[in-house]
Amino acid sequence: MEVHLATEHADIGSLERVVTEALARVGQALWAELVGRLEVALPVPLACAACGRRLVANGRVSRRLVTLAGEVELRRRRYRCRAYRPARSCP
Repeated sequence: MEVHLATEHADIGSLERVVTEALARVGQALWAELVGRLEVALPVPLACAACGRRLVANGRVSRRLVTLAGEVELRRRRYRCRAYRPARSCP
C-alpha cells in the first residue's frame, strides 16, 4: 500500500484526512485477511443435526461485516442435508 502526502502548501486538516483514509484502507485489508483465515479454520459440519445424514455444500452467501475501519464482505459456505426436499424437512 502506498500513501502520498503532498506536504507543500498542505494544512493539518488535509494531511489528517489523507492519514485517516490510509488507516481505514489498512484496517479493511487486515479485516479481510482475518475473516478469510477464520473461515478456513471453521469446522466443516459433517452430519445434519436433525437426522444425522451427511451434509453437502450448498453454495455461499455474502455477509457484510461493519467494523470501525469500514465494511468488509465475507462469503460463508452453506450446507444442506442430502435428505432435505423443499416440500418437507429431514425424514
